Amino acid sequence: MQTLSMSQRMGWIGVLAFGLLVGTLRGISVKDAATALDCPDGVTLVELVYWKYSLGEDHEIIVDEETQEEIYTQSSGKDSWAVQKETSGGGMTADGVSCLVSTIKTGNVSFDALMSRIVLTVSTPGTFGFKYKTSTDSGDEIRWYLDGELLGSESGYGTEQEWEEAEIDIQGLAASGPYEGTAKHEIVIAFYKDEPKYEYNDKDRLVYVPDGPEKPNWADYDGDTEWYQEDMAEYNSFKNCIWVDQVTWQPTEPEMSLSPEGGFKATEPYDVDVMGNLGDFGYVLHYTTDGTEPTAESPLYDETDSIAVEQSCRIIVKAFEKTADETEHPVEPELRREGDYGLQVKRPTLEILAEESTESQVMVKAACETEGATIWLALDGGELEPAAADGRLAVSREAAVVAVAKKAGWEDSETAMLTVTRLASPVITGEGTDKPWFEGQLTVSCQAAGGTVFVDDGGGWRAMDGPLTLTETTALRFVAREAGKLESPVTDALYYKVKETRLGEGPWAVRDGWNALALTWQLLPASRLALMERFRFWELEPTACVWSVAQNLEPGKVYWFHAERAAAVEPLVIKGFEPNREPTVLRQGWNMVFADETGDDACWRWEADRQCYVFRTLEFGEWGWRYLP
Repeated sequence: MQTLSMSQRMGWIGVLAFGLLVGTLRGISVKDAATALDCPDGVTLVELVYWKYSLGEDHEIIVDEETQEEIYTQSSGKDSWAVQKETSGGGMTADGVSCLVSTIKTGNVSFDALMSRIVLTVSTPGTFGFKYKTSTDSGDEIRWYLDGELLGSESGYGTEQEWEEAEIDIQGLAASGPYEGTAKHEIVIAFYKDEPKYEYNDKDRLVYVPDGPEKPNWADYDGDTEWYQEDMAEYNSFKNCIWVDQVTWQPTEPEMSLSPEGGFKATEPYDVDVMGNLGDFGYVLHYTTDGTEPTAESPLYDETDSIAVEQSCRIIVKAFEKTADETEHPVEPELRREGDYGLQVKRPTLEILAEESTESQVMVKAACETEGATIWLALDGGELEPAAADGRLAVSREAAVVAVAKKAGWEDSETAMLTVTRLASPVITGEGTDKPWFEGQLTVSCQAAGGTVFVDDGGGWRAMDGPLTLTETTALRFVAREAGKLESPVTDALYYKVKETRLGEGPWAVRDGWNALALTWQLLPASRLALMERFRFWELEPTACVWSVAQNLEPGKVYWFHAERAAAVEPLVIKGFEPNREPTVLRQGWNMVFADETGDDACWRWEADRQCYVFRTLEFGEWGWRYLP
């Protein structure tokens, strides 16, 4: 055996084994004690405990050499706790009704080094409180423990102290004590009596010194009555005990929530966590992701792994607790949370592959970052159809390309849209380009709203790098091109070089009488006006064979005019150009034809020298009349 000093005992007193005597001490039942303490619902007074430590010859507590635990002997229970009522205590209770007061005293060596305890339990986390008063020696004190751990203590020497309040914040599961690892907690309120004091008397003998103040000796005050009376009052007021009253309990409410909350939606798999304090209650959580009600056989929620959302689902989480038979049953009242959680396929991307596009076809590629998703495409709001494996789509017209990505168990993506556009037709600019003819030369420019302008003037397409200078009749084609867009519609233009002749000279000689004017040119407005001012022209309507005054002079037709004294007619400058002639289509009745179109076919031709029509084969370049029945 070995003994521990007072200073050593202050460290181990909080971890003593509590398997002690249960019962009624000095006639006080557990029920009476609980009533005196005002124990509320949720607090259970388990037992009242009393023991004394075994002391050695040197008056130190004996410690077991193997277990290193203090050795104590169970008392008979005659001294422990008593119910003190207001009427009997002279206003000593905290609530005005009753309280518990310690009754263990120190009267001799055998009854020193004592401990009297109140053992209570609560079943959940919360805030436990109580009121206490002390009237103890400096070595004696009230102590309170939570699951075997000393949390606080206080002693009050001399006169009775005021009621004080103590509070214990209980969180989580019990870390030690008889209920370790559960949501149940043990609370101990104890009155600790110090080991006895001894002094040597005048005979060098060790004698016991009682706890508390020493009774005043009148001889020590030299007749000072006031001091003597004050010390006597203190001595008489010393009760050598503690009082405990008004136990309070505020249990922590179970809290549970889902994070993120229901209704959350993302474009990548994510985790749902269960937030709250249910672990402090010892509850376990089971969950489902298919909307069915969780049971004890459903997956167990593990806060280290969370709940993985890998497709759109409905999550239900429910709290369970283990009963004495180790089976799990739903917590009552029910604790559950639920919510819908979505996964949506990422919006696909649409891009134009300029390097794979041509002037007449734009290559569009669709892609989606969501693994395993398929892409569906449509043009201009048409029906969606699965895209090719490589996501490519060749578009040959202006259109809005719509893309949606799909995946089983996921919500369809948001719609992506891309417009395939056609460049606007280039616009011809330059002074004089508003007319189809030019004299001398013509400078032609061409502008486009986008892309590069290409021109074809008979030698194939080439990029137009500046204005064109025309000196001869030229047919032009312009187009705008840009990578990734459809080329513009072609802009056609035909610019004629103006020709000039003189009416009244050479082939255009005027003879006396009727003259035929066969126009192969498109006359310039000024020349046409000058001709019509000088002569009256007649034209034959071939079907009805009716002559009428011509209102215009058009190429491809024959007009007649009458000239008197032709030799006196001054030559008239005529300007025009020869337009592209379509193949002649003979109409019913008389038609004027050219020799290059009729070949060797004979026609009626006016012979001026003979002053009559002759039916003969036309020579190249000659005009004649042919009748179609």
